[in-house]
Amino acid sequence: MKQAYHQKIMSYLYVIAIFFATTHSYEALALDQIDILNKKLSNLKNSDTTLLDRTSVRDLYLENVHIKSHGVDFLNGCKAMKINKHALLSTNTSPAIRYKGISIVGSPYYSAPIKTNKDNNTLYFKRLKSALDIIEQHKPRSFAAIVKTMTQHRGYMIIDNFCPSSGGLAFAAFVPRTKQNNFVVMVSSTLLLLPDMFSDYDVASQLVHEMEGHAVDFYGRGTTDEAHAFTKQAQFATAVGGDKFIDVNNRPTNLEMRIKMKLSSKGTYVESKQN
Repeated sequence: MKQAYHQKIMSYLYVIAIFFATTHSYEALALDQIDILNKKLSNLKNSDTTLLDRTSVRDLYLENVHIKSHGVDFLNGCKAMKINKHALLSTNTSPAIRYKGISIVGSPYYSAPIKTNKDNNTLYFKRLKSALDIIEQHKPRSFAAIVKTMTQHRGYMIIDNFCPSSGGLAFAAFVPRTKQNNFVVMVSSTLLLLPDMFSDYDVASQLVHEMEGHAVDFYGRGTTDEAHAFTKQAQFATAVGGDKFIDVNNRPTNLEMRIKMKLSSKGTYVESKQN
């Protein structure tokens, strides 16, 4: 029953459950709400939540920003699947937290393309906090570098609805906003809503790729090299052990093969036995 359910979801997504790391740039800027966000989050404890008005959250989610995607065309994918990725929840506010120095803004939208019409932000926060704990436990220096970069360059995380038109589902993305000296790390709602298919270690793997592999590298060396990001991801996978990952694409052998073959973000993963 559970397997049939998973197959139905993947068929609906028009994808197989594979990770395509993507880096993005942008053309237009939404209203900068980051100073307001940081002020509201500045005195919060790790267990505390604040509420942001929906207009501010929609700006923080870059709703009206045209994003150039290098790999997966999210917007046309949503249109092709006849899904409104910006279908709003009934509430006029969205929660936000700052966990161990990292700001996370809850989603104001229904979960698409699964179309779960309820507020899933409690689940989103729980899984993201668990993934961040895993990174801190196994790669403390990496975690410290991530927190430093997020703080210095006003980075924050969002849970977005990714609707690919073809090729595969992007589970995470790094969006540098250089003109305003901030950046966004997007995490797919689908990744977080399917714990039977993607463990917290799988979520952590995506965060390492985007936050250390791309964000730290971008503000450190000025590059967004995929091989470097996959190397960081492979180092993390080796540190925690391949058996922790449900998604085989996050295991060391597959990541090392991807680096060796210099596959682009449209490359194909190599199936391998559990490490």
